[in-house]
Amino acid sequence: MESFLWPMTWEDDFSPEFRMPFKLMRSPLGYLFTQVFNIMTKKLIPEHCPISPDSLNHYINSCPTVASRRALATFPKLLPVEGKPKASHDFFTELQRGLKSFKTPAMWIKATPGVVPSDDYPPQRKRLGEVQALIPHMVIKQFGPGHHFLAEERPERVAELVSDWINTEV
Repeated sequence: MESFLWPMTWEDDFSPEFRMPFKLMRSPLGYLFTQVFNIMTKKLIPEHCPISPDSLNHYINSCPTVASRRALATFPKLLPVEGKPKASHDFFTELQRGLKSFKTPAMWIKATPGVVPSDDYPPQRKRLGEVQALIPHMVIKQFGPGHHFLAEERPERVAELVSDWINTEV
């Protein structure tokens, strides 16, 4: 349920509390920050994307070793931020270009305050409008209170929204 379809900038796509952690994860210190100390699941998620202790433990226990956290360390480095890495930037630019001809039914589940985009950070709210301009037939369904892990936070709400959308829109 990652919800970004665009090349990013530090200013527009990372609210201030996320800039430094993501810059650290993308730096040579990223290995220590993400793989050794597991800061993503032990600090960032609990502080900024609240989920139940059981769900958080699933995330922590799914990557019990330094080696098993390699994907967690790789993901932030693949985000297309400020044109880097070039291959990711080019991929997201092409993806965005292709959305103009996207005809498949589409639904965006929007949580409040949300994380990507966050209602608390106006530049990110603008991104949802940009995506909707590219996919005018996209339906936005309000999830209600939520952050980033919607399926873990309230799986029954996700199922309800998808079911209602399929039955009425598709």
